[in-house]
Amino acid sequence: MNIMKNLEGLLANWTGPKILMTIFPHPDDETMASGGLLLAAKKYGWETVVVTLTHGEAGKIYLNAKGKTLKQIRREELKKAIKILQVNDLVLGNFPDGKLKKSKLSWIKWLKKQIEHYSPSLVISYDHSGLTGHPDHISLSAELKKILLPLKPKPTLLWATLPPHLRKPPVVHPGIVHMVSKPTHILDLKWIWLKKWQAAKSHRSQKLG
Repeated sequence: MNIMKNLEGLLANWTGPKILMTIFPHPDDETMASGGLLLAAKKYGWETVVVTLTHGEAGKIYLNAKGKTLKQIRREELKKAIKILQVNDLVLGNFPDGKLKKSKLSWIKWLKKQIEHYSPSLVISYDHSGLTGHPDHISLSAELKKILLPLKPKPTLLWATLPPHLRKPPVVHPGIVHMVSKPTHILDLKWIWLKKWQAAKSHRSQKLG
């Protein structure tokens, strides 16, 4: 039987620098995959940094753009969300949405610089399945592990994954269910769920509320 560890205990009892960095491809990933964790970390004195590689401009839009591009809208939504999540710093790249595999030479170099600059103790990203199977999610996950491996001190890398009842279709594509990581830690959101919900609502163009 796999007994999951308390993620809040990890945050509370951490010794050494407390810098948590989430690294995801698109605006809204930071909220849906790690919004609760970002808020919980603040409770224990962590500095939080959100790194987003693209503006999410290749996604669908579910509202009246009123003359704005999806790129502009999603950038504004991301800034609203991280304010609710009490994030210290946002690092927003401008790499092509949906094409991270093809452009990896440029964003890998850029991402290395961000990691070296902040020197995070904890890094959060998607596991190798990308959860949804999105190629950008998978490309980032594969390269991130390589980036972190030679670092000294090496950050602790945690994959954002799903509880057992969600680790199946239609949430996860049937072809990648076997790749989704089984959770080792659990975080009880308690009141934090409300703040995470508010942050999700900030991403109005994606109907995440």
